Order: sequence, then C-alpha cells, then structure tokens
Amino acid sequence: MMENVLNYKIFYLTGWSNPRIHHSFGGNGKWLNEPLKKDTRKKNLYYFETNVNKSIEFVFCNESKKYWDNNSGKNYKIKEKGEECIVFKNTIVTINPGSKGNSFVFSIDLDGTLLGDGLALKEFEICWLKHCFFDPTKLLVYNTGRNFKSSVSILKENFALFPDVFINSCGTEIYIYDPIKLDYEMEETWKQIQFVKFPIIDIEESLKKYSSWLLNININELRISFTAKYEDLNKNMAQLLELRNLYAGKRLDVLISGSGDYRYVDILSSEGGKGKALRHLMTTLKMNSSLSYAFGDSLNDVDMLELANFSIVVSNLQEDLIRYIVEKKLTNIEFSQFNNANAILNKLKGIIGI
Repeated sequence: MMENVLNYKIFYLTGWSNPRIHHSFGGNGKWLNEPLKKDTRKKNLYYFETNVNKSIEFVFCNESKKYWDNNSGKNYKIKEKGEECIVFKNTIVTINPGSKGNSFVFSIDLDGTLLGDGLALKEFEICWLKHCFFDPTKLLVYNTGRNFKSSVSILKENFALFPDVFINSCGTEIYIYDPIKLDYEMEETWKQIQFVKFPIIDIEESLKKYSSWLLNININELRISFTAKYEDLNKNMAQLLELRNLYAGKRLDVLISGSGDYRYVDILSSEGGKGKALRHLMTTLKMNSSLSYAFGDSLNDVDMLELANFSIVVSNLQEDLIRYIVEKKLTNIEFSQFNNANAILNKLKGIIGI
C-alpha cells in the first residue's frame, strides 16, 4: 500500500540572516539541521519544505547555531496532517488559502495606534498573517511621524511584523519593499514632488529667532520637527502662523501632535502629509483607493484620516484630535471602542468576516 505523503511548508519570520531549521520526523529521535530558503516576497521571510508521511518537530537557529528559537523550551510540533504555516512570536499560524475577497489598504499610525498593547499587537499580526499576508491585493502600510530608521528600530524592539510599505516623517517619505533588492527603497518621485516647494534653508534661518522655546530640533530635506512645552507653544502660536504666512507662496503645513506637558511640531510642504502620501502610493501601485482604511490617534493623522474612505480612531486617541473632529464636523471617522491594535484587529475581522 502506498504511504500517504504529506506536504509541509513552514515559513519563518526572523531578523536572523541565513537561519536554519533543526527538525525530526515522527519522534524517531534523529535530528537534522539544514538552512532555510529565502522567500523574496516579504521582508525577513524564509521557508522549509518537505514531503513525509509523519509528524514533524522542529526548532530554529541562526547561521552560527549560537542563538535558538525553541518555542520557549517546548519546541514546535505539527501532527500528521501536512500544513502550510508561518512561525511568528512562538506561534504556528496556519495560512488560510481561501482568504481572497476585495482588495484593501490598511494605513496605520505606529505610536499610540498600532503600538501600545503587546498582546493586541500580536493578535492583529496573527490575523493578518493568516488571512492577508500572502494576498497581493491586501496592502499593509505603516504611516508614521517617525523617520525610516526610527520606524525599523521600534518594530525590532517590539519584534513586530514589517509592512509592505513605510510612509515616514509625517508623509514626506515613502519606502516600498523591493523583492529584488530584498529591502525597502525610497519612492523618489514622491520626494521630488515636495522638494521643489520646500525652502528648507530659509525656514531654518527663520526659526533661529524662536530658539528660546524650541526643543529637540530635527531637520531633513523635507521636514523640520521640534518639541515644545505646551504652555510655550500656546504663547508663541502667533510666531508659527507668522512663519506660515511668510512662506505662503510655497505653502507650508504646520502639524501639532502629542498630549500632556509637551507637543510635537512638524513643518512640511503642503504637497506632503500622511494622506497625500497614501494617495500617491495607491496611485503608484494601482490599488483600489475606494477601499482604504486609516487608523490613527493624534492630530498629525488628520490628513490621512480625511483622505481614506474608512477612517478609525482608537479609543485612546488624544484630546486635540477629538476637538478637531468635532469642530470640523468630520463624518467619515469612526470612533472605535477599542484601544491600540485591538481597534485595528476588530476592523480587520469585520472586513474578512470572522
């Protein structure tokens, strides 16, 4: 009688270079160690594939075999059923091959929105991996005030899932994952659109006379950002408005976010912003803009929330954003009853019907 041969395809998301799998079939005590293959479709994705008629037990290690992922000492195990799965955060996530449906874009702010609740973050990531990860019609975008380097750093710190696209620095930069280069590449067209109308040197000179109350100033080609005490910002708001009027011909946006004693201020070209960057991205990738979902918590998300077809603010949103939504009578924004990534997870479940 012919044995029932099963197919196992085990994907592994890791920051290790050239990871390996250490595995055994059918509990026979014989362990094999071999390198994983690179899957170029996603950042940090590797896989192992085999055909056997037995169960499989396995762990992972880095190339030098110095560091190991053994599922907190319990090893990973799959019974005799064959499986296509992804291993992520000590979890075997079975891939749902039937997850198709409409295409959509999830544009998610990081701090205060995606990040803030580790358990909720993991639940959202597992749901995305199971139903959307390998579907090219579903795009995951992290749309943040952080620059690219800082975004990568905070995701590594939280061992978080990397997106298809980063929109960074309050919408002034777009980085798209390139499966050929196996890394993110800046979308240069978007940079040039803003660059021609952003007089960075002149603005920097104008800001010098405000130096007494500007803290932690950061300057790049497309954005100037700084921190200010809330009371200082209120007293000097006229100076910021004066600055915007001074460069009215170039059209500047001044974005204010944060809560408590301090506020974060970003000055950028009106050609930029989280929402306009999202629109440019969807046009570039030929995505259906009528199915765009935006998630945010602060005032620097407003541009993105106003552009997306479906916009959701987490229940831990900042008071300044609540006031703005009420004053502007924005009707396309949904107030979620859930905090942080729980709000994103709840919306995703509703969309895919689980």
